[in-house]
Amino acid sequence: MRAFAESKQTARTSVSGRCMALLLPAMLMTVLSITASAQRITGTLRGLVNDPNGAAVTGAAITATNQQTGVTEHTVSTSTGSYEFPTLLPGPYTVSTQSQGFRESVTKGVNVSANSVTDNNVTLSVGANSETVEVNAGVTEVQTTTSTINNDFSTKEVLDIPTGSGSPLQLSILAPNTTAEAGGITGVGGSVGGQRPNTNSFTVDGVDDNNTGVTGNNSNVIQDAVSGFNLVTNQFSAEYANAASGQFNIVTKSGTNNWHGSAEYYLQNRNLNAMDNLTKKALL
Repeated sequence: MRAFAESKQTARTSVSGRCMALLLPAMLMTVLSITASAQRITGTLRGLVNDPNGAAVTGAAITATNQQTGVTEHTVSTSTGSYEFPTLLPGPYTVSTQSQGFRESVTKGVNVSANSVTDNNVTLSVGANSETVEVNAGVTEVQTTTSTINNDFSTKEVLDIPTGSGSPLQLSILAPNTTAEAGGITGVGGSVGGQRPNTNSFTVDGVDDNNTGVTGNNSNVIQDAVSGFNLVTNQFSAEYANAASGQFNIVTKSGTNNWHGSAEYYLQNRNLNAMDNLTKKALL
């Protein structure tokens, strides 16, 4: 009997081991899928590397360094002289380009925005590798490679431009073809392209933030925590499939190399508002 009981126990242990072996991959895939669905919104940095005659420079080493965090990304130019960093966190970058027989080119202040493509073309000068040509990035060029219309608001704009409600989403009314919603209409973010506000869609760091009960956003992200606000108003890509109007994308700050902190208190009271003419006349 004891031998029989031990064999049953061994069988149970073996079956239990098989079940765990089957469950572990399934659990791992579930965790990975959850992680993948919550990825941050990133930007793309790309460009061409040419010599002074306009010919493509192959195999040039390009390094993109985030000026706030110090994180670096590396790539090399292709046979056509092109390079691309497809998933960079939003922020200012320093782009350095090196190739044998040319001076190193360093471009500072290349701004990468969420959900946008930033072009940074480089023309290398003939010379020794020890010599460096430093360039400060200029005004953002008009995007001619895509029909998508992105309206980007930087951290400074989110903090400095008054919105009345304290929500960065209200900056949308500063974008072209966007107006404040009329009274009695449900929705958040204004009317984009003549559509009703209840057809807008919201994300925070790439995660769906729609509240279908109020046809608006779930989370109220304070202005101090916002790294950038991006509004897409036209020709959405395949990642946007649940709304016909504006795509409101907020990216939160991820930290920098410097110790810093901030505190915020927001007060909105009708007693602080300027009186309208009728109220002023009644008090006189």
